[in-house]
Amino acid sequence: MRKPNNDYMQKGPIARLPVILKVMFIKFWLGGAVFFFLGFGTPALHSHDQLDLALALGLVLGLATDIIVNRLFRHLDGAKKEYSKYTLFNTKKFISMPVNLLIYVVISFLIAFTYNFINIAYLRNNPEVSSNYVFLSAEPLLYGIFFLVYDMTFLVIKKLFLRIFRRKSHEIS
Repeated sequence: MRKPNNDYMQKGPIARLPVILKVMFIKFWLGGAVFFFLGFGTPALHSHDQLDLALALGLVLGLATDIIVNRLFRHLDGAKKEYSKYTLFNTKKFISMPVNLLIYVVISFLIAFTYNFINIAYLRNNPEVSSNYVFLSAEPLLYGIFFLVYDMTFLVIKKLFLRIFRRKSHEIS
């Protein structure tokens, strides 16, 4: 039985790209793809309760991140562990699934509130427009960008908390 050939990732044209670009593309694609299949593929996008759609998107994003993205990053990690620093919660234990579900449901609600905020701000600044008008409707590309922004923001917050707690533990000991 032959081992799979991973030389393409180490020596191919993708290997010349910085890790952060590869991570950002994977996360952007994940957010956009999940919205495309769930948002456009179900009648939930046209329902009156967008919170149901945000919850469903968050659950699917959490599952996809835990099952696909985190495993992909673990597989691509070399000795430097360059990919694992771009995961919010990545362990091989069962606890990673509920934690990722919770994190990505929060991110999904933040994205929904961002869309709402933009539309409300537009309506307030343009009183001549009907209150039923939707200035910025959800679509996969922008959803992927919002997903990437919030995911990277949560990564920065996680790194800040870890740095603070490590500093505090060194000061105590």
